[in-house]
Amino acid sequence: MDTNDPNEPEAPAPPEVDDPATKRKVSLLLHSRYFHALAVPILERIARVTEFVQISGGEVLIQHGEKADAMYVLEEGVAEVFAVDTRTGSESLLRRLTTGACFGEVAFLTGQLRAATVRARTDCSLLKVGATEFQVLMDRFHPVAVALSQSLAQWLYEDGERDTYRFVKLATFPVQPRAVSAFTPRFIKHYKALPVHRDDSRVIVAMTDPTDLVALDAMRQEVGRLALEVVVVSESDLERFVDQVLPLIYQQVEGWVG
Repeated sequence: MDTNDPNEPEAPAPPEVDDPATKRKVSLLLHSRYFHALAVPILERIARVTEFVQISGGEVLIQHGEKADAMYVLEEGVAEVFAVDTRTGSESLLRRLTTGACFGEVAFLTGQLRAATVRARTDCSLLKVGATEFQVLMDRFHPVAVALSQSLAQWLYEDGERDTYRFVKLATFPVQPRAVSAFTPRFIKHYKALPVHRDDSRVIVAMTDPTDLVALDAMRQEVGRLALEVVVVSESDLERFVDQVLPLIYQQVEGWVG
């Protein structure tokens, strides 16, 4: 998942639920990418098998390679998702999660081992859905199982769309300074989109989320009639480039102009 993500669906108004605790849970579920399309009666049933938990900054919520015993929806705070190199144990930041983000659902629903590590960047309030309680709910109420299966299928389709793009590392990619400098740092940081190559027919842009339609539209407006080719870069790699390399590129280009 992120309330700052322009692609996130706009949640409906909070439902008419009598119990304050259940209302709080259902309202949060309606703001999450995974649960937002489900009917309120189904969300009410899901809410009854969930609990709010508080996690301190720095604490691991999900550990790569472990069995899934819960899934989470983030109510407050910021968490980070890391890919883990199984050979060295090193971590690479994939994305940051904020309010409404749902995570841990794929391993939770499919029985697979955790594919990434999730750690709280700040103190967090989360809605926890336990595996045992959730399975009982799925077994007893067929409409819940059907609705969640459809939602999972859509999520996997969108995730598969991301996987069709080429993944690159900026340290080894032949980045063109003039291609980068054609865009402002504000544009690059806001859309998390870095133009890395430009020729007479196309512009190659490295993005952390190649399915971000708002960022893609903004980029297309900038490149005009040129073809737009998207490659994928990790969030940590892009941040490192922006902080360490981008200022040097602008200095270099200014020197050329001068």
